[in-house]
Amino acid sequence: MSLLPIAYKDIVLPQKLYKYRNWSDKYDKRLLTHAEAYFAPHKSFKERSELNLPQDYSNIDADFLDNWIFEDAMNRLQMPPSLARRFADFWMTRTPFENEDHKFKVEQDFQEDLNNKYGILSMTTRADNQVLWEDFSYDEGFVVGVNPTFMFKDELIQCTAGVVEYYPEMTPPKVKVLSRNKIERTEQMMITTFSLPDDFEEEEEYRLVKYIEKTGRQFKIQSQCVEEVLIAESASKATVNEISEEVEKKFPNCKLFRQRKDTDSGEMHFDPI
Repeated sequence: MSLLPIAYKDIVLPQKLYKYRNWSDKYDKRLLTHAEAYFAPHKSFKERSELNLPQDYSNIDADFLDNWIFEDAMNRLQMPPSLARRFADFWMTRTPFENEDHKFKVEQDFQEDLNNKYGILSMTTRADNQVLWEDFSYDEGFVVGVNPTFMFKDELIQCTAGVVEYYPEMTPPKVKVLSRNKIERTEQMMITTFSLPDDFEEEEEYRLVKYIEKTGRQFKIQSQCVEEVLIAESASKATVNEISEEVEKKFPNCKLFRQRKDTDSGEMHFDPI
């Protein structure tokens, strides 16, 4: 996944992104009642592997570590080369890097940084994903289809976005332990965020990731970007009426549909309401 700057006009996005919700959950409702998306902390995905990728120590030897300390002293601490050299020589004789307790703390710091400063909004490009309907939008479920331009404001991107890459559970990608700069560290965070074991491949997830330390985890979606709402076939009449009222009041461009399952073919259809 590239983090290089991309011109606004060159960004390629899906035509629509879908968020699977349930009207019986008061927080899920806020997607419609408050036009509000929530960027969840990584640790809230408890059954998954957002923070469980193995750390890669394979390329770290004495020469690498010496060079890393030297460059860090010059780049981050703004030391002149001669002072950075003495700084590196000093710490090479005192580094706790081989200490297992220290390694554990480095890994924990990386995970805490990721969990506390970034949030994930899990979406998909499909409205008819059977797995997601069954797991998240059962009974009183609904699905909101949004125009991806809600991620932008004044041609500035508010989120990092992309498809999740699924890996065989026995061969997960590895995360570099040491990063030479902020860009490389962010790239390692993105690998951690956009990688999941192939047990979840059927979800076909498209993720949005946002830096939330200053803005918070709630994110307002412009009302004109909410384009369709699909209501579960199993939803009660009361739920259908409540969702319809919210849509009519708040989202002038939004179309309402009711899910219909074909019991013979197993296909899913959506009829206009």
